[in-house]
Amino acid sequence: MRIVVVEDEMRARKGIVSLISKITPSHKVVGEAENGISGIEIIKKTKPDLVIVDIRMPQMDGLEMLEKINDLGIKHRTVILSGYSEFEYARKAIKIGVDEYLLKPITVDDLEKVLNTINNKIESERSDKISSYNEEIFSSDKDKKVYSLVINKALQIIRENIYDEITLEEIAMKLGITPEYLSTLFYREVGVKFTTYIRNLRLNKAKELLINSDYKVCEIASFVGYPNEKYFNRVFKKALGITPLEFKKLNR
Repeated sequence: MRIVVVEDEMRARKGIVSLISKITPSHKVVGEAENGISGIEIIKKTKPDLVIVDIRMPQMDGLEMLEKINDLGIKHRTVILSGYSEFEYARKAIKIGVDEYLLKPITVDDLEKVLNTINNKIESERSDKISSYNEEIFSSDKDKKVYSLVINKALQIIRENIYDEITLEEIAMKLGITPEYLSTLFYREVGVKFTTYIRNLRLNKAKELLINSDYKVCEIASFVGYPNEKYFNRVFKKALGITPLEFKKLNR
């Protein structure tokens, strides 16, 4: 995750940067600024995943900076830092789309928790985009026309059996070709492996059920074609970085 830190107090800013590097090497601070004006320029230049910004700063405060960034259409996650606990600040921050609101002094545990939460949201969004793209390929008549007859038939079989235990070998046998040939052709024309394609479609439906229904995770696992909840949880977390229950809590 790429991060920009905007904080007018140099010791506090350097402390946050140091804490981030200690929490996990996968997060990288790509820019620092001491006020909102310079913060805007750095954010425009680096396009970070996350902006950590203080509310109280000279020249331009954090909330004003965020409003201007929003006006520019630059998308990012945001964590507000403040030594003030007034409700009005928090309420205004929420209105402009701030993800988290932390009071100073910041502890390692609080910062780590926030970074994990933000990172999970980002990974979930990225997985959603991938799944949506694959779902579009799966359902679009226009896209289907560019596939060969073999792949069109394979996709039809998948569509009819997506929530059953369908395998590449079974589809190949139905089509009268070898599994190796179908695997190669599928990847070449569809752009993803057969197993990845199946997984994305099933997880896409699972996410829909997690958000819009009151089914238990074990029931959803069964609905979308997974033999047990434990295996479903493992596949879900590997793909999205969070468990089905965590996904449900984040999106409810």
